[in-house]
Amino acid sequence: MFDLFQIKNQTFLYSDQTFFIMLELPPINQRIKDLVNEEANGNKTAFAKMLGYSSSQKINRLFIIDERNNKYPTPSSTILSDISNRFDIDPSWLMTGEGNKKKVVEAIPIDVNCILNVPLVTQYAYAGYLCGYADAEYIETLPTIPFIVDHEAHGHYIAFEVRGDSMNDGTEESYLEGDRLLCREIKRELWIDSKLHIRKWDFCHCS
Repeated sequence: MFDLFQIKNQTFLYSDQTFFIMLELPPINQRIKDLVNEEANGNKTAFAKMLGYSSSQKINRLFIIDERNNKYPTPSSTILSDISNRFDIDPSWLMTGEGNKKKVVEAIPIDVNCILNVPLVTQYAYAGYLCGYADAEYIETLPTIPFIVDHEAHGHYIAFEVRGDSMNDGTEESYLEGDRLLCREIKRELWIDSKLHIRKWDFCHCS
């Protein structure tokens, strides 16, 4: 028969006139245990799989007292790194409990010169575009969409919204319905006289 009681937040186990100290989890281990509860509903095996481990041994041992020194194991730097990367946990918070729990992603300002606003021809505007592509007033009625580019753009650009699955060949490079393509106009006189980089760029032919 065992009796449990606390003195100054320290838990003791009493049996047969003998006291056994029940060690509390170190703060860092407790934080990991809390994450197990939050991310895997307390399932250590599922949590270990989320980290890419083949078994839950690495996680289980964090919550079991090592009989060799009567202490809980300290999480390795690898485990801490894996947890931080998998769940976007701030490493400093994981180790100390201070600061933000989640990693703070700092916004990177974008140079306005790298934003290209171009007219967008939606799926429902295809027919109108074929009739009015040369009409500046018609082009001005089209909505515009911003694209982030890595250099100053020259030439005449327009965006098309993909309709149907004719450009879907089942690969990662496919264009799917709803995708928006940023296109640059190539004048007719350049079609034959210029060397088009057909293996480097995809071409959109409107007809």
